[in-house]
Amino acid sequence: MTERNVIDIHESVSKAYYTTLNTKSRVDLVNSNIDRLDALLKQTKSLYENGFVEKLDLDRIQVSFNNLKSEKIKADRLYDLSLAVLKFQIGISVDKKIELIEEFNEELVTAFTFDLNEFDYSKRIEYSILQTDKNLKFYELKNNRSQYLPQVYANYNYGYNTSASQSNIFFESDRWKKFGTFGLQVIVPIFDGFLKRSRINQSKFKIEQVENQMLFLERSINLQINQSLAAYQNSKESLKIASENLVLAQDVYFASEKKYAQGVGSNLELIDSNNSLKIAQNQYYNSLYESIISIIDIKKTLGILMN
Repeated sequence: MTERNVIDIHESVSKAYYTTLNTKSRVDLVNSNIDRLDALLKQTKSLYENGFVEKLDLDRIQVSFNNLKSEKIKADRLYDLSLAVLKFQIGISVDKKIELIEEFNEELVTAFTFDLNEFDYSKRIEYSILQTDKNLKFYELKNNRSQYLPQVYANYNYGYNTSASQSNIFFESDRWKKFGTFGLQVIVPIFDGFLKRSRINQSKFKIEQVENQMLFLERSINLQINQSLAAYQNSKESLKIASENLVLAQDVYFASEKKYAQGVGSNLELIDSNNSLKIAQNQYYNSLYESIISIIDIKKTLGILMN
């Protein structure tokens, strides 16, 4: 498996993990809303039975409660599906039970920091591959240029020899004669029909091709960085606004709920504030998820996804 494949797998697993974490938080949110609205429904039923509210008021809350139960069914199915995708991405059986314990909150976004001044193109696997290819082609050029240099080869042999036939000659040193040879060969390149020059030019052309590819990739990476930075900054701004809106929507709902319990607020006002709260909750988790995905994208763009 190549390093590029490992990075792609890491990206897929990371996104599948946070998608599953997001859907799990949605399930928890729906369950919390059901509990809250169920308590309100019981309270309204009691008021209706005692003649303090109209049936229309009760029906409005019942409709909202039924819608939440429908949302829960969809959220549970989506969570099961995203969990199955996560298991597939990490290579385990869909029948194996896993539990996600990490909290899906803004700390996942605020904990991320980076410094563009520390960015190096070689951190991108595509660029480092081209660097290696360029180095190899430089060695090829160096080798072709060396063909113009004279080549010197030397050889040397040394040993003993004898012409005697007796069986005990191995023990008689005076019957052995030393011998030695030394050779030197010098090859001087001569005209070869411009073959070496052609090879050198080909090597130079290959290097220029790689350098052009590297330049194009640098521009492409710069564009990717700008795009991922814009997406990251936009998602952070959206998350900030969504977080503020969520706090406001919660305050409005609890104020409406208190007024309704005291008999000075309308049922319609309470239902409207509840719907606004649900919208704010969905926008918040959408913005949070988009922020986390943008962090994964910018990490991959900067070549630090595996860090």
